[in-house]
Amino acid sequence: MPRIWCRKAPAVQREQQTHSDQQSQQANTSRAKAALSAAELGIKTLEAQLESARAALQQAQAQLDQANLNLQYTRVTAEQAGRVVKLSGAVGTLAAAGQALMMFVPDEIWIVANYKETQLRHMRPGQPVEFTIDAFPGRK
Repeated sequence: MPRIWCRKAPAVQREQQTHSDQQSQQANTSRAKAALSAAELGIKTLEAQLESARAALQQAQAQLDQANLNLQYTRVTAEQAGRVVKLSGAVGTLAAAGQALMMFVPDEIWIVANYKETQLRHMRPGQPVEFTIDAFPGRK
């Protein structure tokens, strides 16, 4: 029996192959678009996380600044040389506002005195003086 070749068969195969290739490319395009959408969503998520991290960093910096400021409040420094003669505070003790923690006596002693204007004409710098202390009456 003689073989009959049909010329349409290769054309049909090419058409089917082309159609199959087109569907494959469309599927690849759809996958690429889905991957692009997922990547864009991932970028948005990462940007939101970055903003959140920046906000947390700013909050932590503000807390650090406040802690450093509070630490400065815990240091008591004298403006001049002297001695602490009565210490009621201790390291780690919580002090209330206005609470006396110590008495400080400067190395340089001075006296607060109230004079009348009429007495000032008899006073000169460096002039020797005698004074009394109310707590020790009769002593000069």
